[in-house]
Amino acid sequence: PAVEEFQLLRSICEADPQAPLALPERYMLAVGAVPQVQARVSCLLFLHTYDASVSELSTNLRIFASACESLRHSTTFLTLLGVVLAVGNILNAGTPRGQADGFDLDALRKLDTIRDASGKKDVRHFVYAQLRDDGEALFRELAPAIAAVQRTVGADKDGATEMKKALRCPIEDVIASANGVRGEFNKHNELFVQAMQAITDRADPLRVRMPRLFEEAKEKIDELATLAAAAKENLAA
Repeated sequence: PAVEEFQLLRSICEADPQAPLALPERYMLAVGAVPQVQARVSCLLFLHTYDASVSELSTNLRIFASACESLRHSTTFLTLLGVVLAVGNILNAGTPRGQADGFDLDALRKLDTIRDASGKKDVRHFVYAQLRDDGEALFRELAPAIAAVQRTVGADKDGATEMKKALRCPIEDVIASANGVRGEFNKHNELFVQAMQAITDRADPLRVRMPRLFEEAKEKIDELATLAAAAKENLAA
């Protein structure tokens, strides 16, 4: 019950202890008499629901971390980038863009736009042909990155079939959600501390059980925050 509702009901009972009360009113009177009842309910609800969110977010952040590690440490992927750079320099020979020392990774998305005379093959076919002997190693080393990508078949603006690729979970949204869980924990932890200060009965279940539950929650959410911070660094790298 709201504080105002409980106070009104209690004043009625104090004025007339024999006043007949329906079941809902008796329930409100009993629940409202529990010390710090609203803080208890809010904290209990948080403690019973946060774990599912933390588990899902942690899984997504670990998948992203594994994908980044596989890209960072794959020697075959570096070879592929070297081939792409060499092809780009050959195609751009004699222009200001020739003899480049590197390229923006977004250029990898445009490889399919450069086709041969038949129009059936593009630069990707040539690049992969140069890596024929390393193809198995490439897919093995990049397995975590490949697993982190969701593929869906759809149609482009002209109605032609195309495959769309995206991260299974947009990492920016995952990081934002992780920060949101941290904010919810801080809010409820503060509420819990205030309730603890107001309850003097040392045998009260809130004083006996909740400190351990909040400590467990803090450990899990601290670990989640660490994963989110690492993901943010990977994005900025």
